[in-house]
Amino acid sequence: MLRKSNRLTRDEFNHLLNKNTTLRDGRLLFRYRKLDDVESLSKFSVVISKKVAKGAITRHLLKRRVYAVLRDHRRDLKPGFYAGFFIQKGFADLNYSENETIVLSLLKQSNII
Repeated sequence: MLRKSNRLTRDEFNHLLNKNTTLRDGRLLFRYRKLDDVESLSKFSVVISKKVAKGAITRHLLKRRVYAVLRDHRRDLKPGFYAGFFIQKGFADLNYSENETIVLSLLKQSNII
């Protein structure tokens, strides 16, 4: 899990949803917004619907996987971004290394890494 200072609050999340750039992998939707204040920490959020995974255990596992990738690569993350990962169907069928590859490719496409 990321530190609370690296996670989006509700207001920041709503701000992200209003103005964003969207990237999509078949199993993961990524929305991000570059902030005017370049010096501020980048903040992230992970969203998963009950439609994707019925059980809470599976939903939390998938969230933890994405947060783990972000935590492992936190030194590479550029400051000044709000970003949200929206997990889609099929993401649960992949193993951790495949999940990591997808997350990192989206971060590289958005120039956050």
